[in-house]
This record gives sequence, C-alpha cells and structure tokens, in this order.
Amino acid sequence: MTRNPSHVRLTDTLAAARMIMQAEGFKHLPVVETKRVLGVITDRDVRQHAAHLDETLVETAMTADPVTVSPDTSIEEAASVMLVKRIGCLPVVQNGGLVGIITVTDLLRALLDIARVHGH
Repeated sequence: MTRNPSHVRLTDTLAAARMIMQAEGFKHLPVVETKRVLGVITDRDVRQHAAHLDETLVETAMTADPVTVSPDTSIEEAASVMLVKRIGCLPVVQNGGLVGIITVTDLLRALLDIARVHGH
C-alpha cells in the first residue's frame, strides 16, 4: 500500500484534483473530511468534466462510500475485492481514518516482490 496518500476534500475543484494527480502521477485520490474517507475521485471522473474543471467540485464527481480495507487485509483479499468489484483502488482505513491506499500498481509491486523471493 501507499502510506499517507495525497487526498482532496469535498469542496476542492476538479482542477485542484487534476493538478495533484498530474504532479504526483496518481489516477485515484481519496476524498477525505475530518480524517474520514467519504469518496474516491479518479482520472476518469476528472476527464468526464473536462470542460468545467474550475467550477466543478470533487463532491459532485466522486464515487461516494467507496469500498475500503484495513491494514490487516491480505494482498490476495485486496486483489480479489478489486477484481470482483471492478475497482482500481482501495483506501486503507484504520480507527476511522485514512492511512493508505492500495492500487493495481501496489498489487503488481507485491507480485514482483513475491516472484523475486521465489527466484522467478
């Protein structure tokens, strides 16, 4: 997982979300208020509102109530949830607050680490 990921707030504009995504190379950003994950905004969400990025708020374009996992969730379980639900990220929540995010890139890194350990 990526620890302490960048995030946006409900009242941020899509232009601000896009700037963070481009600067940091992310395709998903958790939407957080008072440490609670309220949604996820993706690069696809931003593209769908391309003509109105400056006036569209994250709240109107995000996926609300995203599926989340805990730090104890296994890699296999996280991968299974992402496949079954057809989602590209899982915010990681502990004690009600965001502590990380798991993306397909994180899963691929874990797979390569496992392959290296087994000498492949």
